[in-house]
Amino acid sequence: MLVSFLGSLPLGTLNIAAMQISISDGVMAAILFSAGSLLAEIIYVRISLVAMDWIRKQEKILKALEWVTLVIVLALAAASFYAALHPSVSKNAILDSPMPKFILGFVMSALNPVQIPFWFGWSTVLFTRKFYCLRMSITIFI
Repeated sequence: MLVSFLGSLPLGTLNIAAMQISISDGVMAAILFSAGSLLAEIIYVRISLVAMDWIRKQEKILKALEWVTLVIVLALAAASFYAALHPSVSKNAILDSPMPKFILGFVMSALNPVQIPFWFGWSTVLFTRKFYCLRMSITIFI
């Protein structure tokens, strides 16, 4: 939970979306949005821990995954710089949609590609440092 909390501290798309929903639709809508985001993150954590447990036993795949992760992070950084250099101001059609806020939060979190390298990276670090108790506690929780 500490890793997830620290990962959610910096301002990101979902944090700003929750803040905007809170301003425009109220605190309860923002809490529902956040709960949907949390559910998607729990699913990502479970999948990444199971996947990393299998992948860390496959040394060739683990080596290739390190390079793939590097390419993904560099591509995301380049896309962020491009978006910052070419801003567009318009009404946010996604946040203003009539979709229930819980479902909106779940979908936005599930489609967020940043979580995949984040959780693969952290689970690699935790497995390398022999934090198996973390995996057991998450397995029991989920």
